[in-house]
Amino acid sequence: MNISKLNQAVRTTVFTIASIAATATATMPSASVVGTGVAMTGLMAISSPAMAAQCKGVAVGKGTAKAFSNKAGIRRAKRRAIRNWKSEVKDRFGRNFADFDDARNVRFLNCEAVKGSGGQSGFQRCTVRATACNG
Repeated sequence: MNISKLNQAVRTTVFTIASIAATATATMPSASVVGTGVAMTGLMAISSPAMAAQCKGVAVGKGTAKAFSNKAGIRRAKRRAIRNWKSEVKDRFGRNFADFDDARNVRFLNCEAVKGSGGQSGFQRCTVRATACNG
């Protein structure tokens, strides 16, 4: 699971519990506040460093594509660069680190159309550089 999605879910749940606690405090201040505090402490334990992502290292993937439209070609070249990055990470660090959604410090470099003969775009290329992480 993507750690940023998990953190967002935890924040939303904590906000909801805090809202319930504020409402419940007006009616029953003693029992509901204690119960809410215990529930919030449990949620904080879920997002502890034990669930933190482990990162291995930086990998680079390259992709090229031919297309009539530069935008479509660059988009295709980015997808191929990501696919190449995943393959590189899988070979170097293992399958657990090859999920691009978990990657950190993602940078797309040199994503451009390469001019061919006559000034027309011959093909598009793109390079992606990212740190491989597992969650």
